Order: sequence, then structure tokens, then C-alpha cells
Amino acid sequence: MFKICIVEDDLKTANTLKEIVSNAFLERGFETDIDNFYNAEDLLALNNIDYDIIFMDIELPKMNGMEATKCLRDNGNESLVIFVTNLAQFAVNGYSVNAFDFIVKPLNAFEFKLKIDRIIKALNLNKDIKLVVNASRNQYVINSKDILYVEVDKHNITYHTLQGNVKSVDSMKNVISKLNSDSFALCNQCYYVNLRYVKCVLNDIVVVRNEKLLISKPKRKEFIEKLNKYLRNGIKNSL
Repeated sequence: MFKICIVEDDLKTANTLKEIVSNAFLERGFETDIDNFYNAEDLLALNNIDYDIIFMDIELPKMNGMEATKCLRDNGNESLVIFVTNLAQFAVNGYSVNAFDFIVKPLNAFEFKLKIDRIIKALNLNKDIKLVVNASRNQYVINSKDILYVEVDKHNITYHTLQGNVKSVDSMKNVISKLNSDSFALCNQCYYVNLRYVKCVLNDIVVVRNEKLLISKPKRKEFIEKLNKYLRNGIKNSL
């Protein structure tokens, strides 16, 4: 089930969008749980904003949708944001807040259905996978979204995560089988990189957050192709 919210001050538009979204997902076999907010302030007041998708009207009373999305990003929220607007040019600034797409009013069910497969692909691409890792006498549960990259040295695996490093005895082949291969890629035989944290590629170096990792010649083409595919389809793919 996908958790979705609609931030729209016009009740008729909100109800129409809810029906269009619900039906489109249901036709593809996915249930949805959809909440409505009539202003951005009520959404931002939540203690935990964990929606898979946020449909955000740009022209809202008080705080507009662009400002609200900036607040979400500033607080680390990575929900897919899809702007809803009367004028498409208003959505162009979505680049600055990592908006995924936009819908132009008046809403059209057929046009939304053309977008739904790409939305579902992005949701699955950014799905969090929980790994149970045995390290020495301890056991850790690591969220895939928290992994920067995985490093292998013979049979020693190091998970470089946002919270620190976790070491275990395993094989890179086994790690790859557990993780979502569309979100990770080998830049060489030693490093399996979470593409969401790639800042840039400089010649034969990939910058993963603040670390520089070597890209090997045999892996370069495949790595760049996977990175480009991720940027086209994933949450980092802005408008």
C-alpha cells in the first residue's frame, strides 16, 4: 500500500485528484491510503511526514506549495512531490526542491495514467530494504537508504552508513543479491555505491557524499549507465 497525501485548498479539485490517483493505482494492483490537507501548514505540523507521494498545489493560501516543499527538503523529507498547478511554468522552479513531476489543472485521468508507471517505478526504486547484518557478536539492522556504499576486502564487508561503519564477514555477491540493484551500482569490484548519494563524477572518481571512490575502466560504462537511469527514474529526477 502506498501512503499518499494531497495538499489542495479547493475541495472539488482535491476530491477529483483523490479519485483519479486511487483508480490509477488500483488498476495496476496497488492499494492507496490517501489523506487530504487544505493548507501546507497542517501538513508541516505533523510529527512524522512519511508519505510516499505528496501532491502539492503550488497556489496555496499563506505558505505556497514551493515554500512548503522547500521546508520538507530542509528537514530531510524525501517523499516524491508532484506539483498541481494551473500554469505549467509555475512548476519549473521544482528543480530547486527535487520535485518529481507536475500535473496541470484541470485534472485529466488519462494524462495522469500516462505518468503512473514512471511514478510506481520511482517508488519501487526508492523503497527501503532492511538488512540484518551479523558483526562479530552483535547483530545490526541496516536500512538500505542509510548505506552510502559497501566495501569488500576479500571476505570482509564494510557497510559505510550515515550512522557509521558496520563490518561483517560476507561476499559482495551476497550483498548485491540482498539490495535493490536499480539503486546501487558497482564502480569497481570493491565498491557497491548507493546512487542516491552520488554528488558527481569527475573523470575516474565518483564522489559519494564526501568520499571519493575510484571507478575502474571495466565498470565505468555500466556504472554511468546505471547512474543516468537512476537520475531519470528516481527521486533525484527533478522536473
